[in-house]
Amino acid sequence: NFTADYICDGTADNVEIQNAINQSPGSILIKLLEGKYYLSAPVNLGDGVGLEGMGSNQTVIVPNNVGAFAFNVSSGDIDKNMRIADLAIDATNFTSSHINIIDHTGSGSLEDVVIENLRIDIGGSGTDNQAISFGKKGAFNKNIRILDNIINSSIKYNYGIIFSHGPTWGLWIEGNYLNFSNSNSYNPIAVYGNSKYFYVKDNEITGMPGHGSIAVSPASYGEITGNIVKASSVAEEGGIEVEW
Repeated sequence: NFTADYICDGTADNVEIQNAINQSPGSILIKLLEGKYYLSAPVNLGDGVGLEGMGSNQTVIVPNNVGAFAFNVSSGDIDKNMRIADLAIDATNFTSSHINIIDHTGSGSLEDVVIENLRIDIGGSGTDNQAISFGKKGAFNKNIRILDNIINSSIKYNYGIIFSHGPTWGLWIEGNYLNFSNSNSYNPIAVYGNSKYFYVKDNEITGMPGHGSIAVSPASYGEITGNIVKASSVAEEGGIEVEW
């Protein structure tokens, strides 16, 4: 049995989660027990922070009016050894636009970050809301792993997993399932920003995205293998889009 150090009451649960992070010096694992957690503001992770649920069918995060992002994985010059895992994020009722669910919005670079076993559902009337976005200009990221996540999106003008700036050296996007049902959406997986040593492997993409299911531009020393694309892109890029 678990004993909780912080009690969330379903109202602005980001406060208790952020307090747990801030009051724990050094590396820390924040364990979210079974239930729903409501965010009214972003949660900032940082160096050595792990955030884990009890599984995507038991621990559910509901972000409401959080601003530009729900979770930020960068807070310093170089943040290392972070992990977000084993929970669901329900963003199906978003009315705002330009929100990244998991975002690299800080000023620093990242090393050894793992995002795995999440379920992210995006819907509502908002647009341009990304699921996992690493897009900070000037950052130099190393060893980022996006593994075994489920991403469902029904909105337009959005990406599923995108590395838009960087560069990122050492990137694994593996074993994810992405379903994009809006024909005005962008790429479910996009590796940009001069990324190097990247691996896009064993992902499955379904639905009808508006652009190629996997996009690479520009990037080098990469491997795109074992992916299953059952999506019907309405644009000319097809299943895999490579541009330079």
